Amino acid sequence: MANEEISILTLSLRTNLPDAQCKAYIQTACNFGLSLIDTGADVALAGRIRTFVADTARTTGLLGSCACSTPAELSAWIEAAGFSGADTLAVRVQSADELERLHKNGVFAAGRHAKNAGTLGSVGVSLPADPELIRSICETVGDIDFIRIPLNILLLEKTPRLREAVRFAGECELSVLASDPFAGGKLVPVPAEAHEAYRTAPVPRSHEEWALRAVWEMQEVATVTIEPANDAQFQRACVFAETGRANSLPLRELAVLEKAAHAFPDDETIFECAQQIY
Repeated sequence: MANEEISILTLSLRTNLPDAQCKAYIQTACNFGLSLIDTGADVALAGRIRTFVADTARTTGLLGSCACSTPAELSAWIEAAGFSGADTLAVRVQSADELERLHKNGVFAAGRHAKNAGTLGSVGVSLPADPELIRSICETVGDIDFIRIPLNILLLEKTPRLREAVRFAGECELSVLASDPFAGGKLVPVPAEAHEAYRTAPVPRSHEEWALRAVWEMQEVATVTIEPANDAQFQRACVFAETGRANSLPLRELAVLEKAAHAFPDDETIFECAQQIY
């Protein structure tokens, strides 16, 4: 998976929304040229969303998440979800022990075989934002195209080892799919000190745009996945994505991000999102 092959924003539809709302989100995604829609682990939802995508006459792939322990379970999931060469699948990995077991069982090799056979477009791993686990995957698994992790300004600014691990993944030619750019809602709204940093920034941006630009700034990040609170938020994110790209913020704006991130207290709730698997 090359970063330039997918759009920098991905719509997540992991909940059972009414058909009309799903269709509205999908139409917006297609209008803005988004190349993936995240349907999570729900194979029934994948089939439902695929039907809605077909109605738009656009080519938009699905991003799924599979908790499987054997090649047979992986193949069964792909078949049940109706995945094809346009779609992307992340195998969920919680720990180093699970990584070793899945690797030994041939799950990742089976994913590569599915890609070579045309039943998958890309295969990767979904894991917590654990620097050591990221490095282990990069060093031991040669059959994947990407890693998927929660990633946001707080984690990037407050855990330097995570930033280094993301860069290492890029050096290993793995794309990074980032989830939870709003840190579970903690980045909208923000503490008064962070708000002041944004208010006095050299370029005016909303809290949401700063949160997205912080993750897009990393050249290793191929796309950022959001599950929008409403259609207006999603439309705004699509507009932000039209100008977001890696290494695009000057030093004075990077300083704004650093100042804002360190306005948040170092409490455990900030890092809870790091342990999520998407």
